[in-house]
Amino acid sequence: MYAFMNVTAAAKLLSEQADLDLQWPETLPQAIYAINVPDVPSGDPLELGEDFHACLEAHLGGRWVSKDHYYSCSAVAEILRDLGLETKNFSTEVPVKRGHLVGKADIVAQDTEKKPWVVEIKTTQGRYALAPSTAEFCQLALYAGLMDKPDANLACIRINFKIGKVSVFIAQEKTAVLKIMNSVTPNFIEAA
Repeated sequence: MYAFMNVTAAAKLLSEQADLDLQWPETLPQAIYAINVPDVPSGDPLELGEDFHACLEAHLGGRWVSKDHYYSCSAVAEILRDLGLETKNFSTEVPVKRGHLVGKADIVAQDTEKKPWVVEIKTTQGRYALAPSTAEFCQLALYAGLMDKPDANLACIRINFKIGKVSVFIAQEKTAVLKIMNSVTPNFIEAA
């Protein structure tokens, strides 16, 4: 019997499989935004990321957020609108569970043409224009597959607070989603 495994951890394990051989299709972002971050948040990178995700969820839900993250959250909201995603057509921190895999997709949405999207928000203090890693690609594809949305647009939005830059990577990779779902041990995603 398997224990529950987080989608992020499963994606990391999948990315280490030599036979999977997946790369994000583009090495350069489709868009780069400059954002005004007057009060650059500092501290532990993991805590900063978790704090930002909580503030982003509140901001997108129309609730107050701290001044540390207001401008960054507003920038992400604008980027989502630029992608054709309207707040009435998306959900944040969406619980995903199938069998023994569990996780939370940052944003699941439909664009103005009713096309599904799965969006991951990544915070960094390093390279903001870095294409999604194989593990990040697997994570997005797993979310899409577990939600039965293999045709979803996959997007990775990477934010660097320190220099005030945001990169946006977008892919429509049904083949990769199906390949990743087929790589997951079948009894691992059967009902728990």
